[in-house]
Amino acid sequence: MNFQNDRYTLRLSVPEDDPGILDIFRSGSFAGGLNVQFLRPEPLTSFQADGDEARMLVIQDNVQHRIAAVGGAVVQTLFLHGKPERCAYLTGLKIHPDYQKQIFFIARAYQFLGGQLQDCRTSYTTILDDNTAVIKMLEKKRRNMPEYRYISHITTYCFHGGKELLPVEEGDLQGFSTLLETHFASFELAPIHTDYRGFGRKQFYAYRKNG
Repeated sequence: MNFQNDRYTLRLSVPEDDPGILDIFRSGSFAGGLNVQFLRPEPLTSFQADGDEARMLVIQDNVQHRIAAVGGAVVQTLFLHGKPERCAYLTGLKIHPDYQKQIFFIARAYQFLGGQLQDCRTSYTTILDDNTAVIKMLEKKRRNMPEYRYISHITTYCFHGGKELLPVEEGDLQGFSTLLETHFASFELAPIHTDYRGFGRKQFYAYRKNG
């Protein structure tokens, strides 16, 4: 799909786009108190590991022969109202600083992405609390743009290195299936598959109390 006198092409990404996507991640920064860096060398493979499949879009500059922007979604199977559903986690649109205020078809890009997610029950995303500019921009209703609705806060706990943690067991999966079907099923958008990055059987540790 071409725009602005064929200067730009909006399309699904391919592995050959990895260097251009990495350049975008390394060129920008995230607003707020956390300094977030993307260090994985193969972005598309990385996104794929977080769900069932990655449906990423790129905007290609046909004159400079480079990637100007990237965005999309990771399709995941998650618990929704206690049942497994296909959901889409929106990764956010990132534009290279060289192209800021030069791309004028963002609404069409959202429409294109929406067409790629027709099989998903819902879409969601996360934004750091400190990133107030993005929150204000996305939650403001605009014509021809998707409506972003606030759901709730998510708290992430980080364990400080060097301190002794509670004893855990690695590899003992007894009771894990029950934990998924009861505890995790009671939370909206909780993972159901154990092969997602950071949630898999190879990386799962259990802390047991009274058996």
